[in-house]
Amino acid sequence: MKKEIFSFDKDLSGTNLIEASAGTGKTFSIAILVLRLIIEEDIEIRNILMVTYTKAAVAELETRIRIFIREAYRYLSEEKESEKTISLIVDKGIKKYQQKHPKSSARNIIKRRLKKARLYLDETAIFTIHSFCQKTLTEFAFETQQLFVSELITDVSVIEEKAVNAYWRSQITTIKEDFLAVLLNNGLNKDDMLSLVRKTINGEQFVYKKDLIPEESEQKVSLLNQKIISEKNNFYTIFEQSGEASLENINKNRYTKSSFESLLKDPDAFFEKLVEKIEKGYISKFFPNLKKQAERIIDIQDKKNVLLNDYLYFLYAQAIDYAKEQIQIIKTQKNILTFDDLIKHLHQAVQGEQADIL
Repeated sequence: MKKEIFSFDKDLSGTNLIEASAGTGKTFSIAILVLRLIIEEDIEIRNILMVTYTKAAVAELETRIRIFIREAYRYLSEEKESEKTISLIVDKGIKKYQQKHPKSSARNIIKRRLKKARLYLDETAIFTIHSFCQKTLTEFAFETQQLFVSELITDVSVIEEKAVNAYWRSQITTIKEDFLAVLLNNGLNKDDMLSLVRKTINGEQFVYKKDLIPEESEQKVSLLNQKIISEKNNFYTIFEQSGEASLENINKNRYTKSSFESLLKDPDAFFEKLVEKIEKGYISKFFPNLKKQAERIIDIQDKKNVLLNDYLYFLYAQAIDYAKEQIQIIKTQKNILTFDDLIKHLHQAVQGEQADIL
């Protein structure tokens, strides 16, 4: 088997033979390239590996190669008109060997190569990426350190969900009840956790604060919660005593009246509306003290949210590591592989201890 890397001219009598176009497609270009390897470089068709993306592309490529080789052989044998690109390749091959052989001998050289290619058409090596990896792992199970009989599964969603559920039971449900309630109210949920696990398994990277200390974060969140409660009580005092949340004050402006009139007996709803409108100019004019106090609360809440987000990401990162480990254990126990495993295992094998032998 020849191991040289060949470089071909793109132009044969003005015809582009390699570059794919909308009218021909990639399978056409690859099939033409295979024909040239056989004719010009004497590479046996069974020594040419073709790897593509889909089963449909494999079938199309196999069909094109069979047609091109048979068409080229017929052109030489019967000397009849053929598809222009194929006849140009054959003629170029003959011309190449005419430099050392008579024309009739050059024709016979090319003819023998094409005849041999026809005989070995059933040994053409055309695969999807996954099928090539699977074939290699199966054929060289010892060298790739694979089990000899593995089941290929296309759907691992049940296994992924089982692993995430196990993490949730062992790690999330054991968090202190009051703090768990805070986490759940701030976005912690099993569906997001499962989604992140699947994304990282599919190759996406999850970024989080790795040096976070859970106990410290929990204490800081608790202190900030207490501070928020204290500052909210101060807001209620201002709400009741300053006169800013009075009918007389809000009636001075049509915007304050329309937004706050129905909220004068509900300080929490008033606070939420104030936060929503806090950038409006009339808020500073008519609610200066309430606004200042609301901004203090917002600042503390922002700090709390940062801590909570860091904590949530830390939990998700733990879940990802735990789930990946559990998924691998399950796959090993049941001797199953996924499509991604096929690629990963072959990649590891060609870099492992048996790489040279493989």
